[in-house]
Amino acid sequence: MAELLQQLVTRQAGLRPDATALVMNDEQTNYAAPEEASNQLARQLHAVGCVRGDRVCFLTPKRVAAIISELGILKADCIYVPLDPSNPAPRLAKIIAACEPRCVLVAGSAAESLRDALAEANLSAAPLIGWWDAVAPSSPGLKIEFSHSDTTSYERIYKTGDLAKIGEDGLVYFLGRADSQIKSRGYRIELGEIEMALNALGLLRECAVVAVNGDGFEGAAICCAYAPLPDSGANPTTLRQALRGALPSYMLPSHWICFERLPQNGNGKIDRRALREQFQQSLSQAARA
Repeated sequence: MAELLQQLVTRQAGLRPDATALVMNDEQTNYAAPEEASNQLARQLHAVGCVRGDRVCFLTPKRVAAIISELGILKADCIYVPLDPSNPAPRLAKIIAACEPRCVLVAGSAAESLRDALAEANLSAAPLIGWWDAVAPSSPGLKIEFSHSDTTSYERIYKTGDLAKIGEDGLVYFLGRADSQIKSRGYRIELGEIEMALNALGLLRECAVVAVNGDGFEGAAICCAYAPLPDSGANPTTLRQALRGALPSYMLPSHWICFERLPQNGNGKIDRRALREQFQQSLSQAARA
């Protein structure tokens, strides 16, 4: 019989509690510590009213606390939704609004980002807030329901097809293709989301974001082809600066080409293959220089 992820961890904690389970940067822990901490978190989530199928967000840096959050949420029979603290508040707000969480777990200096994100998300019901540190800070606009002792001292998944969301008006809004997901700088990125943010600036006639595979450790390079509106003053510097308010730094294009009109294929659509080839040629020439 297949075992769930949290059950596998519990079994290992019973078999070899002192064996090394996690090593993340300067943190290291055995199986026993996260097993105990995640059990405690699961009990706390049940105590504040979380039930099977509830979505629980956790806004924590990439550290042991994030793994414990995931395990505890699963043990509470809830669905975990990871939030990246490096994301700007508007992007956090979109994710929170889309999943309507019952509870949000937050750690450290992320309180301000969460407060701003919740204010912008315009949820029908405010989520419960759980604090990862032993003592919850006084943060205006955030009502901390419970604290969870910090134990760190010791993807969306898409296959094929279209990505979309259901808006408040009940309509389905197209976001992009699953096959436009890439991995760059250690993150999975939806190129269509970058295009949406660019189009929302009101500075461009049209744009296309493509990925060009690189040989370096950073993975694919994010490249943007754009045609600015007359007198918009749009250039790579101004566009990158404007995007910082909507996207995390790892999603910002690193290579840009300005066009009067973007190239089109025989079907009258933007010729992304031609754009990729042009960026590839440009990057190859730069590498040889």
